[in-house]
Amino acid sequence: MSFYTRVLRVIRQSNVLLEILDARFPEQTRNPYLERRILSEGKKLILIMNKSDLISLRQAKAFKEELEREHPVVFVSSSKRKGINRLKTLLTALSRAQKIKVGVFGYPNSGKSSLVNALKGRHVAGTSIKAGFTHGEKLIRLTHNISVIDAPGIIPLGDKDEFFLILVCARNPERVKDVELMALKLIELIQKTSPKKFEARYSVKLDSRDPGEVLEEIALKQGMLLKQGLPNLEAIARRILLDWQKGFLQ
Repeated sequence: MSFYTRVLRVIRQSNVLLEILDARFPEQTRNPYLERRILSEGKKLILIMNKSDLISLRQAKAFKEELEREHPVVFVSSSKRKGINRLKTLLTALSRAQKIKVGVFGYPNSGKSSLVNALKGRHVAGTSIKAGFTHGEKLIRLTHNISVIDAPGIIPLGDKDEFFLILVCARNPERVKDVELMALKLIELIQKTSPKKFEARYSVKLDSRDPGEVLEEIALKQGMLLKQGLPNLEAIARRILLDWQKGFLQ
């Protein structure tokens, strides 16, 4: 059974759907096709802005004003348990003291299982840094009236931008073919946005330097070498991509 078929089944079984978005890239991590299916079936949709601790209050306010024109929006950080009580209160109000099922969907590794664990208050859904960790639907009871269906992650049809998939943690670094190119793109992006954590972690200066030089310097500093003392660019590139996905560079 395909992931899309499984998610569509979750939609049919649920009364309320939570679409888990990356707060840094909310529009890019939405799935318009599934949103239309949810609305066509008369189901309630709530947009969950996960990883909200990685954006500024100014960004959060702007995103909220834009997205709430379409659907209710809740900002959360599953890892830091921010916004969880507000989401619980909203789900309780929607249940109206009746039994409901809440479906959870989004990109692979978007934080679906972590959100379910935060709502439950303990570890009930498996989590992993590896995209695609959840392989099948799981029904988890939150309260007497509210149960959650944790669905496998799904990448929207036609989404083949590998760099974007890396940014939102939907592609495992070990599965990336041209890992050096992806790391160079990431360094270039960080140079323009938030270089301080990167510079502190690797003890380098970014400024307007060539990303290739930065990659070589980090490999040499960390002793990641090939024969003849040449920098192992592939190995350090994968480490940098993984550090990004673990949140060390944001």
